[in-house]
Amino acid sequence: MEKTCIKCNFKGKENLFKSNICKECLKKYRKQWNELNKDKRRVYREQNREKAKEYAKNYREKNRESICIDKKIYREKNKEKITKHKKEYWENNKERFREKRKEYYQDNKEFINKSKLMKIFGITVDEYYRMFDSQNGKCAVCGRPQSECSRAFAVDHIHMTGYENLSSTEKKKYVRGLLCISCNTALGKLQDNPEILQKGIEYLLYYNRKENNMTNKYFFGLDLSLNSTGIAVFTTDDMQFVETSTIAINKSSQNMRETKNKLKYIGEELIKYKKEYKPEFIVTEQGFMRYVNSTAQLMRVAGVTEYIFADIPQYCVPSSTIKKKLTGFGNSEKEKVADAILKIYPKIRFTTTDESDACGLCIYWGIQEGWMKNNATLNI
Repeated sequence: MEKTCIKCNFKGKENLFKSNICKECLKKYRKQWNELNKDKRRVYREQNREKAKEYAKNYREKNRESICIDKKIYREKNKEKITKHKKEYWENNKERFREKRKEYYQDNKEFINKSKLMKIFGITVDEYYRMFDSQNGKCAVCGRPQSECSRAFAVDHIHMTGYENLSSTEKKKYVRGLLCISCNTALGKLQDNPEILQKGIEYLLYYNRKENNMTNKYFFGLDLSLNSTGIAVFTTDDMQFVETSTIAINKSSQNMRETKNKLKYIGEELIKYKKEYKPEFIVTEQGFMRYVNSTAQLMRVAGVTEYIFADIPQYCVPSSTIKKKLTGFGNSEKEKVADAILKIYPKIRFTTTDESDACGLCIYWGIQEGWMKNNATLNI
């Protein structure tokens, strides 16, 4: 015989309990009873704490599946309510949670570090310290020692899609080195992109030069040529080396086969340098006759240069005079001139002999003006 729920008149043998109440009605009844008897239940739990715990434990074990299903249904129905409650609870108990985390970290420091290194980077604590020793206890980028950093060095790794899903042995292959927190954060913010880093370097150098331009005064040494003009930049009075470069013509380019285009390109580059440094004067090699065609081309470059720097003094020095002053011989080879310059300025790196010749012009002028403080290496 089918039973009927005494509350809602529901007919069905399976869903009724001994009290002839269906499951839904029983839930409503229990909820109402719990609200009406809150104080009684609290007092009972306090008086029978161990008994209540044991009962709750046994109930959970027997009804694990149904409890999980009910919780899942409740969470889906009350997502916004739960999220709001969590935020409010976090705001009200923020300091307490932080203190607990700190205490737990201090009590389990070694275990946390060990598990974190293996889980995230696939390395052990011993491997971490071996990397640390191989870097002499310094950041792999800025070179700061650990003693000057507030936090332990971070493990830097190659960032790639799907890294989190790799196994520990695979993750280990992507580890690069140990960095201080500043360098590690900087690389991450710049997306590990060398092009962005290079642009950042150029940006800083540009504004450093701009700042120096406000206080320092400069002059140029120019080794003029139609295909490869060398430029050297030094400060006046104290002869500090600033920069050396080459205005090289790309011979493979179709546009650069005509002389007028080469002269235009050289002129544009010289204007850029002039705007950046605003030189007080320039020093160039004095022209000489060798071959008619090459001499004519050189004179054209000299003409462009004289026009661009028409508003500042321009001085010309014979190449034999420079060589004699720097090496002791007026017919020395370019390599010997470069060697003589490197004895005074060992940090300069020349990419072409045109650059060393341009530097030679500046150094010669500095000697003549009495700006060179250490002339012992030149045997002057």
